[in-house]
Amino acid sequence: MQFAGGKFALDLRRLKLGQIEVPRFMLAAVSPALSAMVNTSRQLRPFLLSIESLKVNEHDVVAVYGHADVPPGAIASLFEGDAIAELRTAVTAHTAHLLGSEAQRSAADQRFGASLEAAFRFARERSKDGDARVENQAAILALGTLLGHPRVEQLVGSVMDPAQHQVARTFTGATLRAREDWTHHFLISAAISVLSSQGISDGVGIFKEELDSDGGHMWMLSEHERFAAALA
Repeated sequence: MQFAGGKFALDLRRLKLGQIEVPRFMLAAVSPALSAMVNTSRQLRPFLLSIESLKVNEHDVVAVYGHADVPPGAIASLFEGDAIAELRTAVTAHTAHLLGSEAQRSAADQRFGASLEAAFRFARERSKDGDARVENQAAILALGTLLGHPRVEQLVGSVMDPAQHQVARTFTGATLRAREDWTHHFLISAAISVLSSQGISDGVGIFKEELDSDGGHMWMLSEHERFAAALA
């Protein structure tokens, strides 16, 4: 296998399926198709571009990678399922509600409390005709996206259109006792706890690494929270 310029060139030379040895001519025909499938994958492309070098030997794989420019929804698309799709629909509604609520216009030291009140009041209203668990999880993820870190959306999937993203930039800045980082850490931890129950723990681990690579945004978390975030 060769890797250069963010693209794989696979050359399968031996493959056994149980006791059956796949003929070499079949592997030669399959290798280019597999290479093209990997290289053109919309889900994998952002991650491939971040790899600087890749070495594969008989015992291990060694990869050197840099920062990945991952668009919203790219990580979530790797872990699709009915549960996350239902949750994403609810998070979309909750995010739109928060962006249009009075909380968005609150002073920085009042925005955290006002946002929580608005989010869970909306969750209670939607729970009358829906799943209360899903609605409360969606409220937490909407809060995590708007007041915790925008990359939470990468795990949930796209929940805002371009116009809403512009409004979301003005929603930040909520403080707890004059500290914005406390708001971030509290809501990121809450969002990670919700996402870890959705069967996308690998994606949560990637998210945590991405945050750390930006300068250690999570350094204030307790050891228990770090364990939950890494999902080791």
